[in-house]
Amino acid sequence: MNRYDTIIIGAGIAGLFTALRLSKNGQKVLVVEKDKVGSGATIANHGTIHSGAHYMVHYPEIVKSCIEAQDLFLNLFPTAKLLSKNSIHIVKGKNYPDFERLLKHNQFEYKIIKPDHISELKPNILKNSKFVSLREEVYSSREILDILISYCLANGVKFLLGNKIQKIKSESGCVVGICIGSNELIKAKNVIVATGMGTEGILNSINSYYSKYLKSRVGMMAYLPNMHTIRGFVTKVENFSVDYEKARLIIKGIKQNFNVSEKQTSGATFYVSGKTDYVNEDNINSNSVNPGYNIIDHSEFDRISGLYTIITGKMTLAFHSSKNISERILKKNLSLDISQKVKSKYDRNMLAVEPWNNLN
Repeated sequence: MNRYDTIIIGAGIAGLFTALRLSKNGQKVLVVEKDKVGSGATIANHGTIHSGAHYMVHYPEIVKSCIEAQDLFLNLFPTAKLLSKNSIHIVKGKNYPDFERLLKHNQFEYKIIKPDHISELKPNILKNSKFVSLREEVYSSREILDILISYCLANGVKFLLGNKIQKIKSESGCVVGICIGSNELIKAKNVIVATGMGTEGILNSINSYYSKYLKSRVGMMAYLPNMHTIRGFVTKVENFSVDYEKARLIIKGIKQNFNVSEKQTSGATFYVSGKTDYVNEDNINSNSVNPGYNIIDHSEFDRISGLYTIITGKMTLAFHSSKNISERILKKNLSLDISQKVKSKYDRNMLAVEPWNNLN
């Protein structure tokens, strides 16, 4: 029977970042995934590595981390970066003085764009607003995972794909491993849950105190082959099916706000991607979200030592969240940056395909 230092449940960006950090520090690591690598939210998201400007007002605590992340992703994944222009933030005129103050406070490089230089938007949007151009990086999430897999394999990480765990096993208040298949036990000193939308179900299976603080939501994406990928949000749905009425409203909103032709919005295909937030007591029953990351140590309230859960928040924060949880397990300080050059070849069939490249 194989024994591991750490088993990571979930092969998304949080799981792979953490596997890489732990393996580079001498741990024997197994990543278990019920499907292919990245088959959850990681590959289905839009690949934006946020500058942090979007969060300055309501979530100022993550702005510094976002700023750091842009350089970190560029250093580790230069070939995954897509060609992209600066993003334009639309700010209502009355809110602009505070927005500009925060831009300067956080030392953002930005530029004010004149309305007559923005041909994409309808006149009603251009009125009474300021337009701020900022650096928002866009990456191929699949290429990031491709690189992470090769780095993980080069450091000895093992992958077990197409296997859904039956349960997390603990004895005398300590985790001992996971059970898969017909109750086959794989032993480990530590188990990390990094399953995104699947986290709530796993925590419910151990009657975790923390389950009530998880809030899952989904984003609906509209793939427009004659234009760009436009995102709209859908909340409080029970599954991942596409809601036709909400899809119709997304197209209607695009036509109302953008100068687009009928041809540009034709042929739209919709898909849905999920996300799980960790919220505090006050926000359990509200519509509040939490874009920041959270690490749960289940030894405190669940009385299971060696069991951890990572809630990544934004993909942007993967360097920070993986550093935090790895430091807890290794019990030492780590660099935020990750230095890695050696890769291992692998069968790319183990990597999921983006939804927009898998549409008929």
